[in-house]
Amino acid sequence: MKNKVASFSLLVAAALVGTAVIARSAPVVPGRGPLTDPVKSLRKLRSVYLKIHVASPQADRAGITAEKIRARWAQRLTAARFDVVDEDSPQVARLELMVRSVAKRGQQGMALMFLMRLHQRVTIDRTGQKLRVPTYTQDLGGLEDKKNFEHSVRRSLDGMLDRFIAECAAATTAKQ
Repeated sequence: MKNKVASFSLLVAAALVGTAVIARSAPVVPGRGPLTDPVKSLRKLRSVYLKIHVASPQADRAGITAEKIRARWAQRLTAARFDVVDEDSPQVARLELMVRSVAKRGQQGMALMFLMRLHQRVTIDRTGQKLRVPTYTQDLGGLEDKKNFEHSVRRSLDGMLDRFIAECAAATTAKQ
């Protein structure tokens, strides 16, 4: 009987220690761990200039244009309490999005590629230079059936912007 109690106690202790180690080393809840430097660079970001590039014949045919993406993103960012400015300047962060697709004739599938970069003005400590560099990036790519192109592009772009907005909020509310 003592061996069973000792074995059970040892098992419970090992389980508790294992759980503590796992919880400490890899947070189970996404976004609850330490922020990465690119996400930290989003702290208190309130104003952005949107620059959208669409290089895709499939997007043109589907009516997905840089102007339409910019209008949708501007609306969503404004709803999230960002100021979307109309002129690019070094004092304002530039949120740049590139959309590309590649499709071969006679094939059902196509490649989709998205790249988001936030360019901000930074100072290089060792030289004192003020430069505008990408401090935050997101990229997304995949293969999709041509029939689902429009839906896939919209879903992907919405997901990227959702993540950007959420990471801005996380960086702003995080303890320094």
